[in-house]
Amino acid sequence: MKKKVVVTQQQKLVGRVFCFTGVLVGMTRKEAEEKVKQLGAKVAKSITKKVTDVVVGRGGGSKRAEAEKLGVKIIDQAEFEALLGAKPSATERPKQSNQEVIDFFIDVFKEAQLRAITNADADEDEDGDHDSAWDDDEPSADVVPMRSDDFWSAFEARGEKDPVTGMPREVVDRLTGAVLVLIPAGEFVMGSPASEADRSGDEGQHRRVIRKPFYLGKTAVTQAQWRKVMGSNPSSFKGDDLPVDSVSWYACQEFLKKAGGGMRLPSEAEWEYACRAGTTTPFSFGATITPEQVNYDGYFPYGGASEGLCRDRTVAVGSLPANAWGLHEMHGNVDEWCQDGYEAYPGSGTEEPARAAGARVLRGGSWNDRAYICRAAGRGRNEPGWDGNIGLRLARTLPE
Repeated sequence: MKKKVVVTQQQKLVGRVFCFTGVLVGMTRKEAEEKVKQLGAKVAKSITKKVTDVVVGRGGGSKRAEAEKLGVKIIDQAEFEALLGAKPSATERPKQSNQEVIDFFIDVFKEAQLRAITNADADEDEDGDHDSAWDDDEPSADVVPMRSDDFWSAFEARGEKDPVTGMPREVVDRLTGAVLVLIPAGEFVMGSPASEADRSGDEGQHRRVIRKPFYLGKTAVTQAQWRKVMGSNPSSFKGDDLPVDSVSWYACQEFLKKAGGGMRLPSEAEWEYACRAGTTTPFSFGATITPEQVNYDGYFPYGGASEGLCRDRTVAVGSLPANAWGLHEMHGNVDEWCQDGYEAYPGSGTEEPARAAGARVLRGGSWNDRAYICRAAGRGRNEPGWDGNIGLRLARTLPE
């Protein structure tokens, strides 16, 4: 029997592909089969007339029956290749095995893992493609301002005005009630010095220029705010004032789209700049932290601090001290997604998010992390479909 691959095809493989070879892009067979089982209901729900779902599978039996229940069509390898257009000539692809073809498609479509599922019923663009937060022909989210009148239809002013921008120091999103704080433009040294204890090799210091002021959530998005937009609450620890957790990068993109108002995720550079709030120490609070300042695993302190409380859960947003710019829980509580794809740092840069394929950047650390992971320079990453102890913080570009 031929070795074959399972693929979800959206509009004849325009780049939104979910691959499964018995290995689901980076997973063991057992993990992949469990993930497919979990996603089954989502797949069935998302199939629309806009989506052509194809399975190139192992043939008959229970797998065929399961696929047909989901509304997918079973084809063989030859039919699959035909969907991609004319086959290469023998000279172009001498003695190429099915596995080589499979491996090729996994490499090509790895960035789009699970995107066919999450974007299946998205509106089509003018070019017939589907909307995506990562399309190359779309402007970066952080440089797309709304007109002033659009901005004020989504937000209301709170507090005094900033003398530099003339904008209020805080605004409130009318839909969710989320409060966003004005972050000034400026520049800083991103990353950690070689002398910083427990640093990782991907934290090399370099200069970043934040060219424009922006708004950033005073706290992480709460479960009440998430539920108001999405109608559900996926969090492990329940409570309206607790940060939403267990949300993937893709789910965050859907939340932002539904919430409207031009809101987005911060770039990694914006996140660290705001977290530091002008400081150069491992934490915005100084050389170390305590559980009275940060929700982390207090059994594993940093910088010579004493062991302390380990709460083993999230705490209400805004319940721990803010940094110098008025932002709460930038260290610990829940990891926070950034817009960026994970990649090595450049020699210098701006606030623009990195557009690398694959894993997305996580920042801040969470309630079950050791203190060193919660450092301002600490970088995390995971696949965009992952939904562990992760939440989000809103960002918003200033209007023109």
